Amino acid sequence: GEIYNFQQLRRTLEECGHAFRTNSDTEVIVHAYEEWGEECLREFRGMFAFAVWDARSSGVSWDAARGARIFIARDRLGIKPLYYSSANGALLFASEVRALIASGCIAPRVAADSLESYLLFGSVAEPSTLVEGVFSLPPGHCVTLAANAPPSELRPKRYWDFSDAALRAEGPRPKTFQEAARQLRPLLEETVRDHLIADVPVGVFLSSGLDSTALVALASRAQSDLHTLTVVFPEQQFSEAKISRETAKHFKTNHQEVLLTPDQVLAQLDEAVSALDQPTMDGLNTYFVSWAAHQAGLKVALSGLGGDEVFGGYSTFTTTPRAEFVAEMGRWVPGPLRRLTARVAVKIAPGDAVRKAAAAWRSPGDFPHAYYFTRILFTPSRVRRLLAPYFESVEQRGNGQAPDSVWRQRMEETARQARRLDSFTAVSCFELQSYMVNTLLRDTDSVSMANSLEVRVPLLDHRLV
Repeated sequence: GEIYNFQQLRRTLEECGHAFRTNSDTEVIVHAYEEWGEECLREFRGMFAFAVWDARSSGVSWDAARGARIFIARDRLGIKPLYYSSANGALLFASEVRALIASGCIAPRVAADSLESYLLFGSVAEPSTLVEGVFSLPPGHCVTLAANAPPSELRPKRYWDFSDAALRAEGPRPKTFQEAARQLRPLLEETVRDHLIADVPVGVFLSSGLDSTALVALASRAQSDLHTLTVVFPEQQFSEAKISRETAKHFKTNHQEVLLTPDQVLAQLDEAVSALDQPTMDGLNTYFVSWAAHQAGLKVALSGLGGDEVFGGYSTFTTTPRAEFVAEMGRWVPGPLRRLTARVAVKIAPGDAVRKAAAAWRSPGDFPHAYYFTRILFTPSRVRRLLAPYFESVEQRGNGQAPDSVWRQRMEETARQARRLDSFTAVSCFELQSYMVNTLLRDTDSVSMANSLEVRVPLLDHRLV
């Protein structure tokens, strides 16, 4: 990962008496942990997953080392992944699920409840993974485990959550749109400037959209030799070349276009799928953008990811209140009548929006909040029918007999957080902790790393969020 405020932290730590050997942001983590312990996480701005082996209380022998402990942490918004498991009394952790499987300590068995979430949403919902017994450390969480403690005692501890941050934001709340813009602008400028710090070529993924255009506008002011990259297609109706070309010309960037043809996609399809750590409906496009950046010679690229989640760019910001209304009405209608009318509605108007609304009406209790109906691919009843012949636990859940899986417990927790917030911010809470972390960030990390590219996301600076 990257700690973007490491230079300021280094100065603070040097004033506390710490002596540094390198100029890296990684060394700042070590000294910050020495100085502040677990509280060091509150000081870091950036994307990270790290582990610290703390042997200060132990000696040099193995018996003495049992008094040591390990501290594991993940950034606030889950930009970087961190997975863990246990086998034969040992704790294992890695940045990819397949690394844990490669250890030979874990049986690669498919987790039925994770497969259920994949069919529901197109990606495996955190903190579950597709592999039984392997879990993701949730965003904004950390773990401290004594070396002589069994891994079963591992309890992730939350150090940051979105709802607390939203409700306790520092400073006066803006009263008008213009006042909000004045407060936001310097923060945007600062976070983009921080994300440009690198000793290798830095570029920006440039589409015709608002988020990436805003990044280019701000970055071009901070860096004169800015690179921009656009993936273009032979089919003009899908190509964003014209607008992105005009944007690049306006801001005088070093612009490159990479043409992606159907034959190229087919030729690289196996490689693209292999780059994914877990299956997803949405990762191949990110793979080809990252591949294009690598072809263009970039090592670091800025992405506008997070803009839709924070600033309300998705249709879910308008459809979620409607889904809530439908689900709430459904709770007052007898089950048989709901099922009958849902079937009729889908037959009369077989569109995607009606199908999702019918699912919320038919079984409003399938999810802890109606938002989740707006993101489904298959309906919960359909998924249960698909999986029931193979997994008894899925059939039991349909009958209300099986306990909730860990990803459903995480959904419940997110819904509890969202209930504290206004309707707009509640949808932000759901988007940041579901679609973004389960699909967009996970896919971006695995496929960009496969192309030796580091993707940075300035719009997910936690202070800005």
